[in-house]
Amino acid sequence: MRKLIIVIGLLLLTTAVASAQEWPMFKHDPQHLGSTDSSAPSNNEISWKFDGNQGWSSPAIANSRVFVVSSDGIVYAFNALTGGKFWERNINASNLSSPAVSEGRVYVGGEENLFYCLSASSGETIWKRSTDDAIKSPPVISGNYLYYASNTGHLYAVNIADNTRLWENEDLGKVTSSPVVSEGKIIVGSWNDFIYAFNSETGALLWKLETTYSVISSLAVADNRVFVGGREVSGPQGWSMYSINLENGDNVWTYRIGPYVKSSPSILENRVYFGADDNYVYALSTEDEVENRLIWKFQTGARVQSSPAIADGKIFVGSWDGYLYALNADNGALIWKYDTGGFTRSSPAVAYSRVYAGGSGDFYCFGPEIEMGRPFLGKGITYLMLAGILLLIWLILHYKT
Repeated sequence: MRKLIIVIGLLLLTTAVASAQEWPMFKHDPQHLGSTDSSAPSNNEISWKFDGNQGWSSPAIANSRVFVVSSDGIVYAFNALTGGKFWERNINASNLSSPAVSEGRVYVGGEENLFYCLSASSGETIWKRSTDDAIKSPPVISGNYLYYASNTGHLYAVNIADNTRLWENEDLGKVTSSPVVSEGKIIVGSWNDFIYAFNSETGALLWKLETTYSVISSLAVADNRVFVGGREVSGPQGWSMYSINLENGDNVWTYRIGPYVKSSPSILENRVYFGADDNYVYALSTEDEVENRLIWKFQTGARVQSSPAIADGKIFVGSWDGYLYALNADNGALIWKYDTGGFTRSSPAVAYSRVYAGGSGDFYCFGPEIEMGRPFLGKGITYLMLAGILLLIWLILHYKT
């Protein structure tokens, strides 16, 4: 019995460490919070980079591999720690449709009315599905279910355990934002000025909100609220950040920005972070009622359409001025920045105590280089391992007595 307990404890510890280190889909999780418990670099030291001379999607990271799509439609798999290339596969993928990874499989949308499931180890096609149009919306995985939307407004749900289609909804209008999944609901925004909420298992419509604004960027969900940037199609026709009730679609609050908000919001500890085309990165309070909603804003040199990644008290976000920025999440102060040499629109990801991001040319990994005998686990993961070890010791002593 004691041996069994030890084995189970070690397996749980290993699984916890591995999952805490990963960023398996666009904005990290099905709610698109864009935050992780991983530690993150405090300077712009480059661990490795891949010379690509092209644009890049936002990466997905799992099992010490980075999966990313280039602007010429090639899916790449790199060693997350060394940058070594495992494989590349040309499927004419859309680099707007960031890949998602689960159980050794990579899911990515293509431009030729196809959606692919690839082997994470080899890049070979496991299956592919016909769609009504190109897939530019990043897919999302929640449990055994995969969701993706087409350019002409079809929303698909697939059981990845047996590759069966659960349901399909049509006529949503043009969809480029990634769906979000929370509390048994899947929510997606459309260019036809609606936000839809469906039952995630059946596809039944729960509510739809006529927004009077087009939804281009992806949504995020936290604390029973949906956060999204949108453009007013009547009145002053400016862009704002909106908070919407997850249960019924009612608008809770609106914060007007003015210029485009194409950056998808990220959320941590009652704050929502995003960029706008007025060159600023914003931090707002997510509270329903607050006297001063704006907490801070940071000015970059150009529009900000990259979605922030949050880790270790830092905000990582790219700008069209070519820089990747690391900001203090609490007050917006600049920690470091790096000139990628071209506009940076894709969203960074944080895993294994490193930041992964593409510019309009190269793909970068920021963090310490791997050296023989040098540990690469971050502070947060070290604490997690210590907690797991203490739990394991308690289990052994408990069952021993």
